[in-house]
Amino acid sequence: MSWEDYKAQIRNSLLTQVVISKEMRGRIIIGDDDIKKFYDDHQKEFVRPEQVVLAEIFLSTTDKTPEETAVIEHKAEDYLNRLKKGEEFSEMAKRYSEGSTAKEGGGLGTFERGQLSKQLEDATFSLNRAASRK
Repeated sequence: MSWEDYKAQIRNSLLTQVVISKEMRGRIIIGDDDIKKFYDDHQKEFVRPEQVVLAEIFLSTTDKTPEETAVIEHKAEDYLNRLKKGEEFSEMAKRYSEGSTAKEGGGLGTFERGQLSKQLEDATFSLNRAASRK
């Protein structure tokens, strides 16, 4: 296929899409009753299990002296305060985390109920949604 034929084929395809869109858009009318019926018939498809998205800033205290551990704890408190003031979590994780997830902004993944240890699940799923997004 020549370059000119290829361009003509793409142009015709785009024009066809525009014409169909203009001609059909005004003729398709979906009423509130139709929307409600569709929702009622497909309710299970709109339900998602309760989930949490976890991320970390990992600071190791392994093989550290008590003095070094105290410095690390102070850093962790400082990072937490900065996050509460609005600093971007993923950027801080990239910069300060010592964990294997640092390059990805600390992301650990999305978890449903029953996938985490009970202690972690109780702590995360009980958080206020608005507070946990900050």
